[in-house]
Amino acid sequence: AYMAPEQLAGTGNAVAAYSDIYSLGIILFETLTGHRPFASETAFELQRIIEQSQTPNPRTIDRTIPDDLAAICSKCLEKEPSDRYSTAGELRDDLDRFLRGEPVHARPVSVG
Repeated sequence: AYMAPEQLAGTGNAVAAYSDIYSLGIILFETLTGHRPFASETAFELQRIIEQSQTPNPRTIDRTIPDDLAAICSKCLEKEPSDRYSTAGELRDDLDRFLRGEPVHARPVSVG
């Protein structure tokens, strides 16, 4: 339930920092909502869901989750590894920005 799609598929470099970021995103999602983003009765079906389904935004489960925190969580759970944080340090830095009330990199500031 905590493995990244690329690990489940067994493609490429299946064990890398971006895979760990995905796993941390699952933990963050579960911490924020009380649920994992994907669930199934069987491991096979869970793997298919993780690989093929769009990850839900945590705010669809709990509207009180701040937009920036939901964006951080969603960035961790991107299907494409290159769309996630590259390192745990980048994730930490965005969480620190969130805690300080600064704009986070997961959700760029809009001009308008």
